[in-house]
Amino acid sequence: MKASSARQRFIYVCNVFESKTLALRGVSTYSPAASGKVIRICQALRRESVDAWIVSLGRRRQNSSGRVYSGRAVRDGATPLLYLLFCDLPILTHLVSAFSLCMALWRLRRERATIVFYNHLPHYVPGLVVARIFLRATCVLDLEDGYSADEVWHRRLINRSLLRIYNFLCGDVALVANSRLREQVSARRAVICYGVAPAVRVPDRPWSGTIQVLFSGALMKETGVAQFLGALEILSTRHPEVFQRFRFVVTGFGEGAEDIRAAAAERYPGILDYRGMVRWADYRSLLEQSHVGLCLKIPGYSLADTTFPSKVVEMAAYGLLVTSNRVSDVPLVLPDDCAFLLESADAESLAAALVQIARDPERAAETAARGQRRITSRMSPETVVADLKTLWA
Repeated sequence: MKASSARQRFIYVCNVFESKTLALRGVSTYSPAASGKVIRICQALRRESVDAWIVSLGRRRQNSSGRVYSGRAVRDGATPLLYLLFCDLPILTHLVSAFSLCMALWRLRRERATIVFYNHLPHYVPGLVVARIFLRATCVLDLEDGYSADEVWHRRLINRSLLRIYNFLCGDVALVANSRLREQVSARRAVICYGVAPAVRVPDRPWSGTIQVLFSGALMKETGVAQFLGALEILSTRHPEVFQRFRFVVTGFGEGAEDIRAAAAERYPGILDYRGMVRWADYRSLLEQSHVGLCLKIPGYSLADTTFPSKVVEMAAYGLLVTSNRVSDVPLVLPDDCAFLLESADAESLAAALVQIARDPERAAETAARGQRRITSRMSPETVVADLKTLWA
């Protein structure tokens, strides 16, 4: 997996997975949208003659089994992906990941190298020091999840301390996942990167029959589980004829998963289907089959303002009608004529939106089509690569 030394090298340090390693290491919880974002960015860079690599910690929660997973190199399409050594032993697992990253960055060293660190994880700090001081690489923080005032005090202290380290050691430019994160980085310039829209053929979905709604990701109070289940209750009791028009598919994990599983089995069998964590290939099939994609992060929680829901980009690119609370930069990326943005983050507003979609499917289809055109234009590989090249300009 050696590459020519003439090209600019771009190394994305992260914890993403492709499907084979996901299964090999027994990973049960991960973010398909985040993995897709990193992989598509590197694929776009390689098409523009940038020698892009992904270095993944390949970590999951350790279970004290003592099992050791050796590092491995694979390719996702044309993009080389290097997984680090991982072991199932308390404390040692973190030291192994940190040391393994240092060795990988040393192995990939080059005079013209830009190393991007996906979030401010403690496992990256030794590698960041090696890259900045010994390799003289351009180091960039990609801040995807910032700190929030509603975090418990010790977590907030740790996050802010780590962020200070990254702000000190990284360069004068940073990547941020949304406009509100600019204030958390000290870099002179912050480049907002929502990701690259996947280049896919949008399936021809008939809106006249059953309308499939996809709700995915972390399932908890902050991401709208109560809002979602409350909307189903309203539809089933007040608008039963509309409710029968829908099929709801939920994927993901979190503290709200059991409530959704119980509702699917006991209250709404045949209409609500909970799939749990699914492989990327299965998730892609759901994107192709669905009509509506939900993003229900609740304003006021840290997940709403300090991140950007990457799944919105995927859903819109696949031609789904994104139906979302007004959080993060979603209204900037998909304004009202390109998505269904809810005025209130509550069950009544979501239920009303679904009723409107069912009663005017032609308008819903037109709105989804506008959203798809906007997302693929604003987040085309060429546009995103042009922004990323300013990191080392």
